[in-house]
Amino acid sequence: MRNVSWTGKPEPKAEQIFAQTYPAIHHHFSQFREALIKRYDQGKFFWELRSCIYWQEFERSKIFIPAIAQSADYAADYSGYYGNDKTNICVTDEVEFILGILNSKVMWWFIQQTAASKQGGFYEFKPMYVTQISIPPASERDKGTIETLVSYILHLTTQSLHDPSDKLMLDYFEQLINALVYELYLPADLHAHNLSFAPLLQAEALPAIDDIPGDKLAALRAIFQRLYATDHPLRRHLFLLDTIPTIRIIEGKEA
Repeated sequence: MRNVSWTGKPEPKAEQIFAQTYPAIHHHFSQFREALIKRYDQGKFFWELRSCIYWQEFERSKIFIPAIAQSADYAADYSGYYGNDKTNICVTDEVEFILGILNSKVMWWFIQQTAASKQGGFYEFKPMYVTQISIPPASERDKGTIETLVSYILHLTTQSLHDPSDKLMLDYFEQLINALVYELYLPADLHAHNLSFAPLLQAEALPAIDDIPGDKLAALRAIFQRLYATDHPLRRHLFLLDTIPTIRIIEGKEA
């Protein structure tokens, strides 16, 4: 457990420090002193939780997983936030790559086939279900391509987007990530239809978001306009994804 100002002090002195440091919390907890003392998860003092052997994991780069959601809604955290009992975490040094996989249409389809459903189209993202997700093998170049596009989206979500085409840009980057994930999980299906995305995107030599100097938003808009051009093969390949039966099933377009 993390050391605090009353750590190592005898109980009367520790409670005095706690009351001075957090008077409102101490006042509230004092109303339930006996019940807090009797609970199974009490720490050294009645106002403390028992020690958690994995609390340090919350301070690492990670992905928050909602307990119940209507869509794949995993979120990156680089700031050391602590979650409550309505979330779980996936600690990883490959946040952007794993986030791209987890938020893809493939993974939403997987959850729908695996997890317990709730009224209103909600699904439970419990560890017993999420831990069944298999992350596909990927080369460092393939990982890097997904990480770059995910970093673009993460950056864009922090910006004030006023241009009418910005929503389209976000959607298009998400479509490209989905296509890359399809190619990792279903390479035979895509290649049988002469569709491939990783080589086309890698040929673009997309810069990492941190390597873009100056106005990053303007640079991302320029990248989007280039990749979205009507004669760019990526647009044609994205359009033809809809002709692959397996993908149509995953996206709910065929039973």
